Amino acid sequence: THLYQAILDAFSLNKRIDSRLPVRRALFVITDGKDEGSGIQPSDLEPAINRNSVPIYSVGYTRIEKTYLDSIKRLAKLSGGTFVDKSTAPQDFPGVYEKTMGDILKQLVIRATVSPGLKADGYNHSVKVTVSQGRAKIYGEKTVAFLHESEKPPLPQNSAGNKPPNISPDQETKKP
Repeated sequence: THLYQAILDAFSLNKRIDSRLPVRRALFVITDGKDEGSGIQPSDLEPAINRNSVPIYSVGYTRIEKTYLDSIKRLAKLSGGTFVDKSTAPQDFPGVYEKTMGDILKQLVIRATVSPGLKADGYNHSVKVTVSQGRAKIYGEKTVAFLHESEKPPLPQNSAGNKPPNISPDQETKKP
């Protein structure tokens, strides 16, 4: 397969603006890790991984050289995704898929109003957030992609049907 070309193509598809597409985007790759003929090296993917906010969740399965899995494992980690080697226990693919889907659904989605001039370009930007709930405050900084207005998901609700706590007015949203 042209594994590394397929990953680059998937990053290009990530730029699509379509309200029918989910906001939480990820690559789910099942591979033996061997790229045959794309002419792309794993290091060629690193700039695309750094530009995009798309984690690679990969499952490795091979009966050939296990060293082929090293590159996809490194790319998954670099992207913020995960890697699972199922070469010795392929019967557990359904369990791996369920866990991976759970990881994807746990991706952070922040809906915020930003200053004029910042555009939803799909690229990574540093965001600092303060969340207040009662007397407690949580501070954090995360690299996130600014997505287009049409890509906003519905706000999640907990099992009691309540929306999550509001982000405090002192929230900071900055572009580097």
